[in-house]
Amino acid sequence: MIMPHVNRTFGTAAIVSFLASVAFFNPTTRAQSIEDLVRTLGVQEIAKGYLQPVADAIGAGFNSGFYHSAAVPRGFHVYGGLKGIWVFIPPANRQFVATLPPELTALGYPSSITTASAFGSKGAIVRSSTDTARYPSFTLPDGIDSDRFMLLIPQVSIGSIFGSEIVIRGIPPTLLDPEVGRVSLVGVGIKHSTTQYAELPFDIAVMAAAQHFTLDDVLKVTNYNVNIILSVDLLAFTLYAGAGYEGYQIAASYRYIPNPTNHAPGLEKEMNFALDFSGLNRRITLGMNIQIIPLVDINIDYGFSKYDTATLGIGFAI
Repeated sequence: MIMPHVNRTFGTAAIVSFLASVAFFNPTTRAQSIEDLVRTLGVQEIAKGYLQPVADAIGAGFNSGFYHSAAVPRGFHVYGGLKGIWVFIPPANRQFVATLPPELTALGYPSSITTASAFGSKGAIVRSSTDTARYPSFTLPDGIDSDRFMLLIPQVSIGSIFGSEIVIRGIPPTLLDPEVGRVSLVGVGIKHSTTQYAELPFDIAVMAAAQHFTLDDVLKVTNYNVNIILSVDLLAFTLYAGAGYEGYQIAASYRYIPNPTNHAPGLEKEMNFALDFSGLNRRITLGMNIQIIPLVDINIDYGFSKYDTATLGIGFAI
């Protein structure tokens, strides 16, 4: 699930409500979206600049919360729970510099202008410095004016298999909202204990994971990460830390339909276009797991990366 932070305009707590509300790929959403941007200019590079923080934030969010200990207990065990993940948007990424194409600058419009990204506030008004009657001003799309968003992801862990634990998270293909479309999420990770090869006062593990999220044929997101994890048990507490790399690839498609009352000169025709995003970042995670009562685990951690994250998890371990 994905939820925007305190903004009723942008949908429900369903997994793609945020995608629809930030949102980019729903032709019927009432919020400012990529459709507004494409209708305004129809320029892919500007659309990409507007949505790049969304891609980065989604990548950071989906790559969080996979582990809350380096230990892999011997024998059969199962963990099932929910991970709430908050992604924090840096102030600098709530706006971007849009570079206008030569076709517009030749008509007196500026060559570049600072405007809101999808997480920003008000979009910039673009004005021509020549014949304003012939070349009217137009407005770039607003953002959702938020500095964070939240994901809620179900997760299950099963072990031990040759000193390893399998982590599974996901949502089956589900139509959560007719205006948004059918979504699905599947993720698999493997955590392998290296402590089993030597007696140590702490646990060390390596973990690799990958996920795939889809929104109909419009959006496809692939995430992957590799981490080294260290943890130590202190009575009912487990302190853990992780360091690694994470990456993502996002492919999106859309059909541009011009708005007769708000589009740039020369962009009156419909067209199809695609956007591709990718990123690779380093992450350091520090956290703590608490077993307040038997079988119930509560964990919280903070991830330091290009987009910081905070994770709160609760689950049952057998």
